[in-house]
Amino acid sequence: MITKEKFKTNLKLIFTNKVFICSLILTFVYFLSGFYKWIEIGVPLLAFFMFIFLPVQGAFCLFAYLHFFALSNIGYYSCLMATLICFLLVFLVKYLIGVKHKKYPIYKAILILILLFNIFTIIVSLFYKTYVGGLIYLTYLPLFYLIFAMRKEFDINQIMAWFLLGLVVSCCMAAVVNIIPHYQYVTFPHNRFTGFINCANYLYMRALLILTFYMYKFLNNSLSGIKFLAIYFVCALITLSTISKTAIVLLVFFTLLFCILFVGQNFKKRVKYLFVFALLLVVTALICHNLLISVYNRFMQSKGSSNFLNSLTSGRLEIWKYYLSKWAEKPYTVLFGYGMFGPKLYIPNLKHSFDTHSFTVMLIYRFGIVGLILLAALIVMFVRAANKQRPKFIAYLPFIWFVIESLTDNTFQCNNIFMLVLACMILFSQCKQKNENNTQN
Repeated sequence: MITKEKFKTNLKLIFTNKVFICSLILTFVYFLSGFYKWIEIGVPLLAFFMFIFLPVQGAFCLFAYLHFFALSNIGYYSCLMATLICFLLVFLVKYLIGVKHKKYPIYKAILILILLFNIFTIIVSLFYKTYVGGLIYLTYLPLFYLIFAMRKEFDINQIMAWFLLGLVVSCCMAAVVNIIPHYQYVTFPHNRFTGFINCANYLYMRALLILTFYMYKFLNNSLSGIKFLAIYFVCALITLSTISKTAIVLLVFFTLLFCILFVGQNFKKRVKYLFVFALLLVVTALICHNLLISVYNRFMQSKGSSNFLNSLTSGRLEIWKYYLSKWAEKPYTVLFGYGMFGPKLYIPNLKHSFDTHSFTVMLIYRFGIVGLILLAALIVMFVRAANKQRPKFIAYLPFIWFVIESLTDNTFQCNNIFMLVLACMILFSQCKQKNENNTQN
């Protein structure tokens, strides 16, 4: 039971928390940026000093929180890139200081592979002269390395809690701003809710990552049923509000997978809880019936199309075919691809330029067979360096989500790659917990 004194104590802890104060300031600045565009120029600089001021864990929590604000349709895409670079620079300095004091290890083999991969893709990109504007991509692997090397400093539970908070706060703010007369600087194209991210697909990606993480927490007996149901309802509601066909399919898939894993652990005792969960799904469906009808209509539009599969994938099938045909056009493109900064292609049948809309197709198109071999070697090195023990299957849920999502969307972009980092960190944290338990025993 929460007493009055305990409530006051918790409230005091919140308002004296450095990350909370920093997030409050940046949230207010992002809000004002919609009215005064010049304010956004100072956002990365302000975040930079906050990253320096905060400890490693706090800086990472703040960075996770900011991923829901730095992508709005008022020019935050470049702002997020600048924030990412600031974050990388601060963590690089903190890592080097830690190495000097023998706090963090150096993984020489991984560093050599990262260097080789970046050199490889730069050479290929220079050959095709497609490097302009794409240098931000070279920061991805170094950033992943720094987070991997410093992983013992991080508490994934706190980081995901701040990620969840960013989702809720940004969505609430976007909904409020959208209804204020004469100040609707956040709009929702085609009536698809986008939050401050300005892309429905990017929003549901974040919501589903959070959902799969807390599914893992609940199945691992690390989260109460009430909290899980509340988080599920929020994430499902936001996912449905994007009116995305892929989002609905993934939501149904992981809901069914969760039910199988939950009941399978102890069918007789847990089947009654499944009825409670089913009741929550019915309530959610009733509340979101208009959204479900909109999604149903989108599926029906695909059914009446002459090219059903292409229409069902919203034109993605045509895009994938064209990109793969370009990749297979010449022997050296098959081997080396078009480089990390490969340009968008003009799709003749769609009469427009599109990116690959698939992380899988993008890997093939940009890196070719040689690049894929280097990436595979790098993944093997990360896995070997992380731990020889295999995490529980349920810890793979966020990673499974990322792999499936990568088939139909470009999760490689600046605004989405962070989710791969979080999915991998969940696996690392599971390995660390096993090690600690074995040590204690």
